[in-house]
Amino acid sequence: MERRSPLELIKLKVEEFCLFSKESRLCIIAMHGRFIITQVIKGKLEVSVYALYEYYVKIVKSVPEFKLLEIRPVNNLQDLLRYLDVDKA
Repeated sequence: MERRSPLELIKLKVEEFCLFSKESRLCIIAMHGRFIITQVIKGKLEVSVYALYEYYVKIVKSVPEFKLLEIRPVNNLQDLLRYLDVDKA
């Protein structure tokens, strides 16, 4: 049987993910997340969506500084995609 790293076995619940700092959340997304989409809103905000375990997470940065403003779970992916004006195709 193949031996796995302890980090591969971690699957954080939404509440547990929210307990981490912004920097730690970025690391978790980098290790375990799957990129979905990035959109720039009115030239001022960059919103990226990632699939993480059983839920989705959005990352919001200011443009052009790319200052990290927010990382948090998405309550309703369809509403967020509609806001980002993403076609369902």
